[in-house]
Amino acid sequence: MLDYSKVERLLYYLALASRKVSLTDSKKITKKLEKAKTKFMASKKSHKLHLPECIWAKQISNKNLIQFDKIKDAEKIGYSMHDCVVVHPKTKKKQKISERNKEAAEIRKGITKLEKLIKNIKANDNYDKKKLDMIEVRLKINKSKLAKIWPQN
Repeated sequence: MLDYSKVERLLYYLALASRKVSLTDSKKITKKLEKAKTKFMASKKSHKLHLPECIWAKQISNKNLIQFDKIKDAEKIGYSMHDCVVVHPKTKKKQKISERNKEAAEIRKGITKLEKLIKNIKANDNYDKKKLDMIEVRLKINKSKLAKIWPQN
């Protein structure tokens, strides 16, 4: 049999908890939601445009925050793109976006070369199975390197 006094007490605590969350964290939650929708952010005090995941964008206060959907809109007003610093979600390593893009581009080139090589080898009727296996292993290694640089959250 259900004890109604315990249920009422539980509902009371749940109501209190929800009230605390809505009062204290609602501003933080809405700010995070707005940042998630935003493609670019800037501060009224500087003329640098940031990605939402940039460590500098996270330090912009609500009163100074300006949000843009397109870089062109920000450039018209005089903002320029900052070489944003992001933190890797798994390794917690800080890295500039430009460095990460170069590294990822090199790995992508290697992946496409290996995929073409595999396709050419398979097109040949007399292909060496060991050579194909080695190339496929290298392809998997490159794909895992790329996943470490650009993790799928």
